[in-house]
Amino acid sequence: MARPLDYVLSEILRVAEDAGKDPRLLTRKQFLPHTDCSKHDLEKYGGYGKLRADAAHAGGVAPYKDAPEARGVDLRNSYVRGLERKVATADYLSEKILRGFSEIFENNPITIPAGKVKLKKTKYKKRMLTLLWSDLHFGVDVDPREILKSEFNWTIASRRMAKLVQQAVQWKPEHREETTLQIVLNGDILHGIIHLSEANIKEVTEQIWGATAILAKAIGYLSQDFGRIDVLCLPGNHDRVTYRTGERAIVQRWNSHSHQVYLALKCWFRETKHVNFDIPMAGLGTYDAPGGHLIFASHGDTEPSTSNVGKSFNVSKTTEALLKMNAGEVFDRKASVVLFGHWHQPSQFMLPDGTVCIVNGSLIGSESFAQNGIGFFNSMPAQIMFESVPDYPVGDFRIVQLRDADNDENLDKIIHIDGIERGGLIDF
Repeated sequence: MARPLDYVLSEILRVAEDAGKDPRLLTRKQFLPHTDCSKHDLEKYGGYGKLRADAAHAGGVAPYKDAPEARGVDLRNSYVRGLERKVATADYLSEKILRGFSEIFENNPITIPAGKVKLKKTKYKKRMLTLLWSDLHFGVDVDPREILKSEFNWTIASRRMAKLVQQAVQWKPEHREETTLQIVLNGDILHGIIHLSEANIKEVTEQIWGATAILAKAIGYLSQDFGRIDVLCLPGNHDRVTYRTGERAIVQRWNSHSHQVYLALKCWFRETKHVNFDIPMAGLGTYDAPGGHLIFASHGDTEPSTSNVGKSFNVSKTTEALLKMNAGEVFDRKASVVLFGHWHQPSQFMLPDGTVCIVNGSLIGSESFAQNGIGFFNSMPAQIMFESVPDYPVGDFRIVQLRDADNDENLDKIIHIDGIERGGLIDF
């Protein structure tokens, strides 16, 4: 039962007075936590905006002197309400997706074998191994009869990912106790459906499920050997929701198909205390490496960005983009290393100010756009991994070439998803 109108109006005046605000400037978000009035009460009497104006009138608040001033207040209030709706929408969608995937995983568990070693945690890790995973393009078939010297499907994707985690487990096992594992999922996790002319693309639901299943197996395998794993999750251009954005997603980058995968993974590993996920809404991310070095990551389809390193590298463009970011004082210190994806050409170089830039390769290799659009034939699928120590934010560095994994059935022992078969559909 709704509270009386007079009571609701008096509550708005009381809360505004306690906050030292003009009642016309008191937002609903500021009002509700300090009253026993409910959202139902506000809706009953025509909404909070109307009630707030009625309360000001009933309380004898002097009207604005002129129309422009009054309009300015309305515009400010409208802007605040808009921000509140966006934040509420983000929170609602995240919570809804997490609940949905919780039910999926309970009904369709992904089995990960028990740990092989006893994990020991240390207070301070002297080393960090970063696995840069981007441009995975899960969910598309590449037929070698159509795309020369290239092939890709669920089986090959699983085996290439299996080789990546195998390489990580074999990296300097003698230093395992003092090593933190950092995974950077840097966009284009799914192939998406961004060009209606493209063929051989799985439906988005299948892409999301397949990507989630493979990555859950991969991270689960790593969790047996590393005492701490941090996962930074960022979107790309192929992950974007196309009905909301055009060629690039420059607003609400968190609203992407890859974020559905990330939230599912976070849900799956919620009971695995040494696996942690960072899913920033901004679409840009950072993490700290040993020695206090800041490492920055972005897919590279939006600013800051590099040029197409497969053709030529534009030092001035990248330097200018990073200078603008630093000038904005977005972070508390300058980045020592910046990580990009997007261009499918693994590269490492240093800018004049000493910043190390790393551009990742791809899991897919050549596909229709690479071959027929820009003339990249027989591109080697590859991903990057590197080690950080206090004196060197980028120390030992490796480009892992992946094509030799395609026919290695032994890798199925590391990552094999029931229902994912060569050229077949996932059995949900």
